[in-house]
Amino acid sequence: MRRKQKPFAQVLPALKSIGLARLALILVVALLGAYLSFAFAVAGVTRNKNPAIALKFIPWEGVALTKQADQLFLANVKNPPKAVTALARESLRWQALNPSALRLLGYTSPQNGDQAQGARHFIELAARLSRREPGAQLWLVQRAAADGELPQALSHIDVLLKTRPSSSAALFPILLQGLPDPGFRKLFRDYMRKPSPWVGNFLSYAVGNTADLQSMVKLIVEANGFPDYGASPGQARHLMDRLDKAGQYEALRRVYLLMPGAKTTRLQNPEFDKSDVDEQFGIVGWQSFDGPDAGAAVIDGKNSAKPQLTLYVSASTTRRVASRLLILNPGPYTLSTTIEEAEYGAGGGMSWQLRCPTREAGGHPWSGKLVGKESSMVLPIPADCPVQFLDLMASGGQGQVGGLDATISNVKLSPVGRTQ
Repeated sequence: MRRKQKPFAQVLPALKSIGLARLALILVVALLGAYLSFAFAVAGVTRNKNPAIALKFIPWEGVALTKQADQLFLANVKNPPKAVTALARESLRWQALNPSALRLLGYTSPQNGDQAQGARHFIELAARLSRREPGAQLWLVQRAAADGELPQALSHIDVLLKTRPSSSAALFPILLQGLPDPGFRKLFRDYMRKPSPWVGNFLSYAVGNTADLQSMVKLIVEANGFPDYGASPGQARHLMDRLDKAGQYEALRRVYLLMPGAKTTRLQNPEFDKSDVDEQFGIVGWQSFDGPDAGAAVIDGKNSAKPQLTLYVSASTTRRVASRLLILNPGPYTLSTTIEEAEYGAGGGMSWQLRCPTREAGGHPWSGKLVGKESSMVLPIPADCPVQFLDLMASGGQGQVGGLDATISNVKLSPVGRTQ
Protein backbone atom coordinates (compact mmCIF):
# COMPACT_ATOMS: atom_id res chain seq x y z
CA MET A 1 0.00 0.00 0.00
CA ARG A 2 1.52 3.28 -1.08
CA ARG A 3 2.28 5.97 1.51
CA LYS A 4 0.12 8.94 1.17
CA GLN A 5 2.22 11.91 0.05
CA LYS A 6 2.09 15.09 2.07
CA PRO A 7 0.86 18.11 0.31
CA PHE A 8 3.72 20.36 -0.92
CA ALA A 9 2.43 23.10 1.30
CA GLN A 10 3.13 20.94 4.36
CA VAL A 11 6.67 19.97 3.17
CA LEU A 12 7.80 23.53 2.38
CA PRO A 13 8.30 24.70 5.99
CA ALA A 14 10.58 21.69 6.69
CA LEU A 15 12.63 22.39 3.57
CA LYS A 16 12.99 26.00 4.58
CA SER A 17 14.21 25.07 8.06
CA ILE A 18 16.77 22.65 6.62
CA GLY A 19 17.97 25.29 4.15
CA LEU A 20 18.38 27.92 6.85
CA ALA A 21 20.40 25.54 9.02
CA ARG A 22 22.74 24.73 6.16
CA LEU A 23 23.02 28.38 5.24
CA ALA A 24 23.89 29.26 8.81
CA LEU A 25 26.56 26.52 8.88
CA ILE A 26 28.04 27.67 5.60
CA LEU A 27 28.06 31.24 6.86
CA VAL A 28 29.83 30.27 10.08
CA VAL A 29 32.45 28.26 8.16
CA ALA A 30 32.95 31.13 5.74
CA LEU A 31 33.33 33.68 8.54
CA LEU A 32 35.73 31.39 10.36
CA GLY A 33 37.78 30.92 7.17
CA ALA A 34 37.81 34.64 6.54
CA TYR A 35 38.91 35.33 10.10
CA LEU A 36 41.67 32.72 9.93
CA SER A 37 42.84 34.13 6.60
CA PHE A 38 42.87 37.59 8.11
CA ALA A 39 44.59 36.36 11.27
CA PHE A 40 47.30 34.51 9.35
CA ALA A 41 47.80 37.53 7.11
CA VAL A 42 48.22 39.85 10.08
CA ALA A 43 50.52 37.37 11.80
CA GLY A 44 52.60 36.98 8.66
CA VAL A 45 53.07 40.74 8.37
CA THR A 46 53.73 41.49 12.05
CA ARG A 47 55.50 38.39 13.37
CA ASN A 48 58.99 39.74 12.76
CA LYS A 49 58.67 43.38 13.79
CA ASN A 50 55.75 43.23 16.21
CA PRO A 51 55.33 39.62 17.38
CA ALA A 52 52.97 40.58 20.24
CA ILE A 53 50.29 41.58 17.71
CA ALA A 54 50.84 38.41 15.70
CA LEU A 55 50.38 36.27 18.82
CA LYS A 56 47.06 37.96 19.63
CA PHE A 57 45.72 36.54 16.38
CA ILE A 58 47.70 33.26 16.18
CA PRO A 59 48.95 32.33 19.68
CA TRP A 60 50.86 29.32 18.33
CA GLU A 61 52.72 31.18 15.52
CA GLY A 62 56.27 29.74 15.86
CA VAL A 63 58.21 32.63 14.35
CA ALA A 64 56.34 35.19 16.44
CA LEU A 65 56.98 33.20 19.62
CA THR A 66 60.69 33.13 18.81
CA LYS A 67 60.82 36.84 17.94
CA GLN A 68 59.14 37.74 21.21
CA ALA A 69 61.63 35.55 23.05
CA ASP A 70 64.45 37.31 21.20
CA GLN A 71 63.15 40.71 22.28
CA LEU A 72 63.04 39.62 25.92
CA PHE A 73 66.52 38.14 25.67
CA LEU A 74 68.07 41.24 24.10
CA ALA A 75 66.46 43.43 26.75
CA ASN A 76 68.48 41.61 29.43
CA VAL A 77 71.25 39.52 27.89
CA LYS A 78 73.17 38.97 31.12
CA ASN A 79 70.16 37.71 33.07
CA PRO A 80 67.34 36.84 30.64
CA PRO A 81 63.93 36.10 32.18
CA LYS A 82 62.52 32.57 32.36
CA ALA A 83 59.94 33.60 29.79
CA VAL A 84 62.63 33.39 27.10
CA THR A 85 63.03 29.65 27.65
CA ALA A 86 59.28 29.14 27.94
CA LEU A 87 58.58 30.96 24.69
CA ALA A 88 61.35 29.07 22.87
CA ARG A 89 60.01 25.72 24.05
CA GLU A 90 56.45 26.73 23.10
CA SER A 91 57.71 27.65 19.64
CA LEU A 92 59.29 24.20 19.27
CA ARG A 93 55.97 22.58 20.19
CA TRP A 94 54.40 24.10 17.11
CA GLN A 95 57.47 24.26 14.89
CA ALA A 96 59.79 21.42 15.85
CA LEU A 97 62.59 22.40 13.44
CA ASN A 98 62.94 26.03 14.49
CA PRO A 99 66.65 26.89 14.59
CA SER A 100 66.08 30.28 16.23
CA ALA A 101 64.24 28.66 19.13
CA LEU A 102 67.04 26.11 19.55
CA ARG A 103 69.58 28.91 19.52
CA LEU A 104 67.68 30.69 22.31
CA LEU A 105 67.63 27.50 24.38
CA GLY A 106 71.39 27.39 23.95
CA TYR A 107 71.74 31.03 25.01
CA THR A 108 69.68 30.47 28.17
CA SER A 109 71.11 27.07 29.15
CA PRO A 110 73.58 28.51 31.71
CA GLN A 111 70.78 30.51 33.38
CA ASN A 112 68.70 27.33 33.58
CA GLY A 113 71.43 25.37 35.32
CA ASP A 114 72.60 23.46 32.24
CA GLN A 115 76.29 22.96 31.58
CA ALA A 116 78.11 24.71 28.74
CA GLN A 117 78.05 21.45 26.80
CA GLY A 118 74.26 21.57 26.84
CA ALA A 119 74.32 25.07 25.42
CA ARG A 120 76.69 23.97 22.70
CA HIS A 121 74.41 21.04 21.84
CA PHE A 122 71.44 23.37 21.18
CA ILE A 123 73.55 25.89 19.25
CA GLU A 124 75.18 23.27 17.03
CA LEU A 125 71.78 21.72 16.34
CA ALA A 126 70.47 25.14 15.32
CA ALA A 127 73.48 25.68 13.03
CA ARG A 128 72.96 22.26 11.40
CA LEU A 129 69.29 22.99 10.78
CA SER A 130 70.03 26.33 9.15
CA ARG A 131 73.29 27.92 8.04
CA ARG A 132 71.32 31.17 7.93
CA GLU A 133 70.88 31.34 11.70
CA PRO A 134 73.40 34.14 12.41
CA GLY A 135 73.07 34.04 16.18
CA ALA A 136 74.15 30.40 16.25
CA GLN A 137 77.12 31.01 13.96
CA LEU A 138 78.24 34.02 15.98
CA TRP A 139 78.05 32.01 19.23
CA LEU A 140 80.13 29.26 17.64
CA VAL A 141 82.68 31.82 16.45
CA GLN A 142 83.06 33.19 19.97
CA ARG A 143 83.24 29.70 21.50
CA ALA A 144 85.87 28.53 19.00
CA ALA A 145 87.93 31.67 19.62
CA ALA A 146 87.71 31.19 23.38
CA ASP A 147 88.84 27.57 22.99
CA GLY A 148 91.72 28.56 20.70
CA GLU A 149 90.17 26.67 17.77
CA LEU A 150 91.11 29.11 15.01
CA PRO A 151 90.18 26.88 12.04
CA GLN A 152 86.67 26.36 13.44
CA ALA A 153 86.30 30.07 14.16
CA LEU A 154 87.23 30.96 10.57
CA SER A 155 84.90 28.27 9.24
CA HIS A 156 81.94 29.74 11.14
CA ILE A 157 82.93 33.28 10.09
CA ASP A 158 82.95 32.06 6.48
CA VAL A 159 79.42 30.69 6.83
CA LEU A 160 78.21 33.81 8.60
CA LEU A 161 79.62 36.19 5.97
CA LYS A 162 78.26 34.09 3.10
CA THR A 163 74.75 33.94 4.52
CA ARG A 164 74.63 37.36 6.21
CA PRO A 165 76.91 39.82 4.34
CA SER A 166 75.80 42.66 6.62
CA SER A 167 77.72 41.00 9.47
CA SER A 168 80.94 42.22 7.80
CA ALA A 169 80.64 45.50 9.74
CA ALA A 170 81.22 43.56 12.97
CA LEU A 171 83.48 40.79 11.69
CA PHE A 172 85.94 42.59 9.38
CA PRO A 173 87.58 44.56 12.24
CA ILE A 174 88.00 41.27 14.12
CA LEU A 175 89.59 39.59 11.10
CA LEU A 176 91.87 42.59 10.66
CA GLN A 177 93.24 42.06 14.16
CA GLY A 178 94.36 38.56 13.14
CA LEU A 179 96.73 39.70 10.37
CA PRO A 180 99.86 39.94 12.57
CA ASP A 181 99.41 36.26 13.58
CA PRO A 182 101.31 33.93 11.18
CA GLY A 183 98.91 31.09 12.04
CA PHE A 184 95.91 33.21 11.11
CA ARG A 185 97.50 34.27 7.82
CA LYS A 186 98.27 30.67 6.95
CA LEU A 187 94.65 29.62 7.48
CA PHE A 188 93.27 32.68 5.74
CA ARG A 189 95.29 31.91 2.60
CA ASP A 190 93.08 28.85 2.07
CA TYR A 191 90.08 31.18 1.76
CA MET A 192 92.00 33.40 -0.68
CA ARG A 193 92.64 30.51 -3.10
CA LYS A 194 88.95 30.16 -3.99
CA PRO A 195 87.60 33.44 -2.73
CA SER A 196 83.98 34.02 -1.86
CA PRO A 197 82.76 37.60 -2.44
CA TRP A 198 83.36 38.47 1.21
CA VAL A 199 87.09 37.62 0.91
CA GLY A 200 87.60 40.28 -1.76
CA ASN A 201 85.53 42.76 0.24
CA PHE A 202 87.61 42.04 3.33
CA LEU A 203 90.89 42.55 1.46
CA SER A 204 89.65 45.93 0.21
CA TYR A 205 88.65 46.81 3.78
CA ALA A 206 92.00 45.62 5.15
CA VAL A 207 94.05 47.55 2.58
CA GLY A 208 92.17 50.74 3.39
CA ASN A 209 92.00 50.40 7.17
CA THR A 210 94.95 48.45 8.50
CA ALA A 211 97.48 50.32 10.62
CA ASP A 212 99.91 47.40 10.23
CA LEU A 213 100.94 47.61 6.59
CA GLN A 214 103.79 45.13 7.06
CA SER A 215 101.40 42.37 8.15
CA MET A 216 99.17 43.16 5.18
CA VAL A 217 102.15 42.87 2.85
CA LYS A 218 103.17 39.58 4.48
CA LEU A 219 99.70 38.16 3.81
CA ILE A 220 99.85 39.15 0.13
CA VAL A 221 103.42 37.90 -0.32
CA GLU A 222 102.71 34.61 1.44
CA ALA A 223 99.58 34.16 -0.71
CA ASN A 224 101.62 34.93 -3.85
CA GLY A 225 99.52 37.98 -4.64
CA PHE A 226 95.94 39.12 -4.39
CA PRO A 227 93.31 36.60 -5.55
CA ASP A 228 92.78 36.67 -9.31
CA TYR A 229 89.47 38.48 -9.73
CA GLY A 230 88.33 41.86 -10.99
CA ALA A 231 89.17 43.93 -7.94
CA SER A 232 92.71 42.65 -7.37
CA PRO A 233 94.64 45.22 -9.50
CA GLY A 234 92.87 48.07 -7.73
CA GLN A 235 93.62 46.55 -4.33
CA ALA A 236 97.32 46.20 -5.20
CA ARG A 237 97.48 49.80 -6.44
CA HIS A 238 95.77 51.06 -3.29
CA LEU A 239 98.19 49.12 -1.09
CA MET A 240 101.18 50.47 -3.03
CA ASP A 241 99.85 54.03 -2.65
CA ARG A 242 99.65 53.55 1.11
CA LEU A 243 103.15 52.05 1.20
CA ASP A 244 104.43 55.06 -0.76
CA LYS A 245 102.90 57.49 1.74
CA ALA A 246 104.43 55.43 4.58
CA GLY A 247 107.84 55.40 2.89
CA GLN A 248 107.94 51.57 2.78
CA TYR A 249 109.38 51.14 -0.69
CA GLU A 250 110.86 47.66 -0.37
CA ALA A 251 107.42 46.36 0.60
CA LEU A 252 105.96 48.33 -2.31
CA ARG A 253 108.39 46.66 -4.71
CA ARG A 254 107.43 43.20 -3.42
CA VAL A 255 103.71 43.87 -3.88
CA TYR A 256 104.27 45.19 -7.40
CA LEU A 257 106.27 42.14 -8.48
CA LEU A 258 103.31 39.91 -7.56
CA MET A 259 100.97 41.73 -9.97
CA PRO A 260 100.24 39.93 -13.27
CA GLY A 261 102.43 41.40 -16.00
CA ALA A 262 104.95 43.00 -13.60
CA LYS A 263 108.52 43.40 -14.88
CA THR A 264 111.60 43.32 -12.67
CA THR A 265 113.22 46.08 -14.77
CA ARG A 266 110.27 48.47 -14.55
CA LEU A 267 111.67 50.24 -11.49
CA GLN A 268 114.93 50.97 -13.27
CA ASN A 269 113.47 51.94 -16.67
CA PRO A 270 111.55 55.23 -17.11
CA GLU A 271 110.47 54.56 -20.72
CA PHE A 272 106.81 54.93 -21.54
CA ASP A 273 104.96 51.62 -21.55
CA LYS A 274 101.55 50.39 -22.73
CA SER A 275 100.60 49.87 -19.08
CA ASP A 276 101.09 53.62 -18.47
CA VAL A 277 98.17 54.50 -20.77
CA ASP A 278 95.61 53.26 -18.22
CA GLU A 279 97.99 53.45 -15.23
CA GLN A 280 97.69 49.69 -14.83
CA PHE A 281 100.40 49.51 -12.17
CA GLY A 282 99.59 52.72 -10.36
CA ILE A 283 102.60 54.33 -8.77
CA VAL A 284 104.97 51.86 -10.49
CA GLY A 285 104.56 53.67 -13.78
CA TRP A 286 104.12 57.19 -15.03
CA GLN A 287 101.81 59.24 -12.85
CA SER A 288 100.25 62.21 -14.60
CA PHE A 289 98.59 65.16 -12.92
CA ASP A 290 95.66 66.91 -14.54
CA GLY A 291 94.01 70.19 -13.69
CA PRO A 292 92.45 73.30 -15.24
CA ASP A 293 95.81 75.06 -15.72
CA ALA A 294 98.16 72.15 -16.44
CA GLY A 295 98.13 68.42 -17.01
CA ALA A 296 99.60 65.44 -18.80
CA ALA A 297 98.72 61.93 -19.94
CA VAL A 298 100.44 58.93 -21.47
CA ILE A 299 98.69 58.10 -24.74
CA ASP A 300 99.15 55.67 -27.60
CA GLY A 301 101.76 57.03 -29.98
CA LYS A 302 100.60 58.78 -33.15
CA ASN A 303 103.51 57.84 -35.37
CA SER A 304 104.91 54.77 -33.58
CA ALA A 305 103.91 51.73 -31.61
CA LYS A 306 105.35 53.25 -28.44
CA PRO A 307 103.22 55.36 -26.10
CA GLN A 308 103.96 59.07 -25.70
CA LEU A 309 103.53 61.68 -23.00
CA THR A 310 101.45 64.68 -24.00
CA LEU A 311 101.18 67.75 -21.76
CA TYR A 312 99.85 71.28 -21.58
CA VAL A 313 100.45 74.24 -19.26
CA SER A 314 98.65 77.57 -19.23
CA ALA A 315 100.51 80.86 -19.26
CA SER A 316 101.82 82.07 -15.87
CA THR A 317 101.70 78.49 -14.54
CA THR A 318 104.61 76.32 -13.42
CA ARG A 319 104.03 72.92 -11.92
CA ARG A 320 104.84 69.21 -11.92
CA VAL A 321 102.83 67.45 -14.61
CA ALA A 322 104.20 63.88 -14.50
CA SER A 323 106.26 61.72 -12.15
CA ARG A 324 107.97 58.36 -12.21
CA LEU A 325 109.06 56.17 -9.27
CA LEU A 326 112.51 54.59 -9.71
CA ILE A 327 114.79 52.45 -7.54
CA LEU A 328 118.26 52.98 -8.95
CA ASN A 329 121.64 52.18 -7.46
CA PRO A 330 123.79 55.23 -6.57
CA GLY A 331 125.93 56.63 -9.37
CA PRO A 332 125.74 58.74 -12.53
CA TYR A 333 123.22 57.96 -15.28
CA THR A 334 122.64 59.36 -18.73
CA LEU A 335 119.11 60.65 -19.11
CA SER A 336 118.04 61.05 -22.76
CA THR A 337 114.77 62.67 -23.86
CA THR A 338 113.12 62.99 -27.28
CA ILE A 339 110.55 65.76 -27.75
CA GLU A 340 108.20 64.96 -30.62
CA GLU A 341 106.67 68.42 -30.81
CA ALA A 342 106.39 71.50 -28.64
CA GLU A 343 104.87 74.98 -28.72
CA TYR A 344 106.24 77.37 -26.12
CA GLY A 345 105.01 80.70 -24.88
CA ALA A 346 107.54 83.35 -23.96
CA GLY A 347 109.63 82.04 -21.07
CA GLY A 348 108.00 78.61 -21.15
CA GLY A 349 109.88 75.32 -20.96
CA MET A 350 110.34 71.90 -19.38
CA SER A 351 112.87 70.35 -17.03
CA TRP A 352 113.57 67.10 -15.18
CA GLN A 353 113.85 67.14 -11.41
CA LEU A 354 115.09 64.44 -9.05
CA ARG A 355 113.26 63.95 -5.74
CA CYS A 356 114.43 61.76 -2.83
CA PRO A 357 111.36 60.79 -0.73
CA THR A 358 113.37 58.95 1.96
CA ARG A 359 115.55 61.91 2.84
CA GLU A 360 114.59 63.38 6.18
CA ALA A 361 114.85 66.92 4.86
CA GLY A 362 113.41 65.97 1.48
CA GLY A 363 114.58 68.31 -1.24
CA HIS A 364 115.55 68.05 -4.87
CA PRO A 365 119.27 67.34 -5.26
CA TRP A 366 119.26 67.76 -9.05
CA SER A 367 117.41 69.30 -11.97
CA GLY A 368 118.11 69.58 -15.69
CA LYS A 369 116.45 71.75 -18.33
CA LEU A 370 115.22 70.23 -21.60
CA VAL A 371 116.61 72.08 -24.59
CA GLY A 372 115.93 71.21 -28.22
CA LYS A 373 114.33 68.13 -29.69
CA GLU A 374 116.96 65.74 -28.31
CA SER A 375 118.32 66.25 -24.82
CA SER A 376 121.00 64.28 -23.01
CA MET A 377 122.16 65.03 -19.48
CA VAL A 378 123.90 63.34 -16.56
CA LEU A 379 121.57 62.35 -13.71
CA PRO A 380 123.53 61.76 -10.47
CA ILE A 381 121.92 59.42 -7.90
CA PRO A 382 123.27 60.27 -4.42
CA ALA A 383 124.18 57.47 -2.00
CA ASP A 384 121.56 58.71 0.48
CA CYS A 385 118.80 58.52 -2.15
CA PRO A 386 117.94 54.79 -2.50
CA VAL A 387 114.47 55.58 -3.90
CA GLN A 388 113.85 58.31 -6.45
CA PHE A 389 111.09 60.18 -8.19
CA LEU A 390 111.82 61.63 -11.60
CA ASP A 391 109.49 64.61 -11.97
CA LEU A 392 108.69 66.49 -15.15
CA MET A 393 108.30 70.20 -14.41
CA ALA A 394 106.66 72.43 -17.01
CA SER A 395 106.10 76.17 -17.29
CA GLY A 396 103.72 78.02 -19.58
CA GLY A 397 105.80 81.17 -19.48
CA GLN A 398 105.00 84.65 -18.30
CA GLY A 399 102.08 86.90 -19.06
CA GLN A 400 98.46 86.21 -19.79
CA VAL A 401 98.86 84.65 -23.25
CA GLY A 402 100.89 81.78 -24.60
CA GLY A 403 101.31 78.57 -22.66
CA LEU A 404 102.94 75.24 -23.45
CA ASP A 405 101.79 72.25 -25.48
CA ALA A 406 104.24 69.40 -25.99
CA THR A 407 104.63 65.70 -26.70
CA ILE A 408 107.56 63.66 -25.39
CA SER A 409 108.02 60.48 -27.41
CA ASN A 410 110.82 58.79 -25.47
CA VAL A 411 112.81 58.82 -22.24
CA LYS A 412 115.86 56.63 -21.72
CA LEU A 413 118.16 56.03 -18.79
CA SER A 414 121.51 54.19 -18.71
CA PRO A 415 124.54 54.18 -16.42
CA VAL A 416 127.25 56.59 -17.59
CA GLY A 417 129.61 54.75 -19.91
CA ARG A 418 126.93 52.36 -21.17
CA THR A 419 124.21 53.05 -23.75
CA GLN A 420 120.85 51.34 -24.09
